[in-house]
Amino acid sequence: MIRNKEVAAMTQSEPNGVFAMVELNYQGVFNRNHFSYTGGVKTIFNDVDFSSMTYFEFGTFNERFMHEDCKKFYYSEPGNSLMKGLNPISDDVEYVAFIFYAHGTDGIILVYVDRIGVGVDGWIDDEDNDDDEHASCIDGEIITLEKKQKPILRMRFKGTRQVKSMLCNYVVTNEYQLCFEKKNDTKRLLVRCSKGTYTFRLWASWTSDEESFQIKSLKVYHNCARNFDFGSLSQKISVRNLRVNVMIKSGIQVNMGQCRRAKKYALNLVEGSLVEHYGKLWSCGHEILRTNPGSTVILDVEDGPDGKKYFSKFYCCFQGVKQGWIEGCRRIIGLDGCFLKGVCKGELLCAIGKDENDKIYPISWVVVNVENKQNWKWFLELLIDDLNLNLGNGYSLMSDQHKGLIEAVKELFPYIEHRQCARHICQNL
Repeated sequence: MIRNKEVAAMTQSEPNGVFAMVELNYQGVFNRNHFSYTGGVKTIFNDVDFSSMTYFEFGTFNERFMHEDCKKFYYSEPGNSLMKGLNPISDDVEYVAFIFYAHGTDGIILVYVDRIGVGVDGWIDDEDNDDDEHASCIDGEIITLEKKQKPILRMRFKGTRQVKSMLCNYVVTNEYQLCFEKKNDTKRLLVRCSKGTYTFRLWASWTSDEESFQIKSLKVYHNCARNFDFGSLSQKISVRNLRVNVMIKSGIQVNMGQCRRAKKYALNLVEGSLVEHYGKLWSCGHEILRTNPGSTVILDVEDGPDGKKYFSKFYCCFQGVKQGWIEGCRRIIGLDGCFLKGVCKGELLCAIGKDENDKIYPISWVVVNVENKQNWKWFLELLIDDLNLNLGNGYSLMSDQHKGLIEAVKELFPYIEHRQCARHICQNL
C-alpha cells in the first residue's frame, strides 16, 4: 500500500495503456573510481505496467525474474551522467518519482540492481556535498527575496495547510516570530506574534458559500524585534530528498542540477557568502576581547597581488581558560593538529592540558593554512606569552612526530620534557 493520498493521486495520474521502456541491469557491481556499473546482464521490458505496482511489488517482480535477492534498486535520469542522474528506489515515494521519469522520457530508462549493498548512497551524498561546498565559493550577486507572500485581508486559500505555508514564507522573509493558537482546527485559524504586545493578529476561517478558507481579520503591525534564528532552516537535506519533496508537494518535475542551485541560493540567503564570513573576523575578535578582558586574539593577514588583504592565521586563547590552566591544571601540554575538510581548507592546531581530575582541558587553538615549522613556531610563541612558560623549565610536552613541530620545540623550549605520543608512534610503524 502506498503511504499517503498525495502519492496515490500521483500514481493514478500516470497514462493508461502506455508502458514505459525499462532496461534492467543486474548481476553487476558499482565501481566508485570511475563511477560506473560493470559486468552483469541487461534486459529490456516494454510490456510490463510498472505504474500499477507498488515498490514492494516492483522488488518482488524483479527478484523473481533475476532468481536472486537484491539490496537496493537505482534508476538513472535521462540526459544526465550516472553520477549526477543516479537516484535510489527504496520506498513508495521514490518509486513514484521513478515512474514519473519513466513515462516522461521518450527513450529507455535505466535501472540498476545493487545485489551486494556497496553503499552507493554515501558516494552520491559525498559528491552532492562537495558540489555544494565548491559552488558556494563562487562569488555572485544575491538577489533579495521579494516580499510577495504576505497576508492580505480577505485573501482566500484552499485550506489551513496553504495558509500556514504562506505564513511560513512571510516570517522567514521578514524575520518575524509567529505562533499558532492551540484551539486551531480545520475550520478556523488564529495566529499571533509570539513576542511584544501581540499587535499582529490574523484570524481566518472556512467560508461555506465560497468554499474557501479566508482571512477575515488582520492586524499586520509588528512591535517586536526581528529574530534571525529559525531552527527549521538549519536542517540538512540532501539534493535528492529535496527533489522528491518538490515533486510530492508541488507536483512538478525538477532535476538534480536545479535542486542543487536552489539549495545553494537558499544557503547563501540564510548564511551569507564566505567573503562576508571572513570579513566579520575582525568584529569577532573585538567582541571576544570586549566580553573576555585579558584574552588573546591574533588575526594575521597577507597582502595579495591585487592589493587586497587575505586571511592567513587566527589565534585565540580566552582569559578564563589560561588562568584556569595556570592555577589548577597539571604541568603538561599536548599539541596536535587536524585537517579542516570544509569549503575552506586548512589546519586546526590545538594546545590541550589535563586538569586535576585527568580530564581534557582545552587551552588555545589556531587556524593556519598548513602544518609546518613556521606556523608551529608562531603558535608556540603566543602560547609562551599567554602561559608564562619561559624556556620550559618544569613543564612536559606531548606531541606526534611532526618534524616541523619537533624543530620548533627545540628552538623555543630547550629545557622542556618533550615526549612522543605512543598512539602516533604505533600508527607510524
